[in-house]
Amino acid sequence: MINILLDFNIRRIRLSDTVGTATPSLCRHKFERLSVSAKPQPKFGFHGHNDLGMALANTIESLKGSSCDYADTTLLGIGERTGNCDFLQLIRIARPIFNFGVSIERAEDIQKKFLKITRLL
Repeated sequence: MINILLDFNIRRIRLSDTVGTATPSLCRHKFERLSVSAKPQPKFGFHGHNDLGMALANTIESLKGSSCDYADTTLLGIGERTGNCDFLQLIRIARPIFNFGVSIERAEDIQKKFLKITRLL
């Protein structure tokens, strides 16, 4: 399927765990397998749902693979149904592993501004 998308000049492909039942090892394995078979190499991304509380772990493991280039996050983990990977949590937990170019303080500030806008504070 990836090669068919590439034939249509699709260069960004997002894998989604829309029911939130994936495991971290499965996410990483899927990206490793896709990177071997896709030529030319597209930009791969991950979109994880938090049905079983695994969105953060699945996102981190997906990003650890050499072929996952980006991941979807949301402020406060808000998203449809059970939510998605929380931006601030990802920055806090994954900072020793990745350099996202965003400090924990800046991520906290963004979340506080979001809370003020939505009047949740």
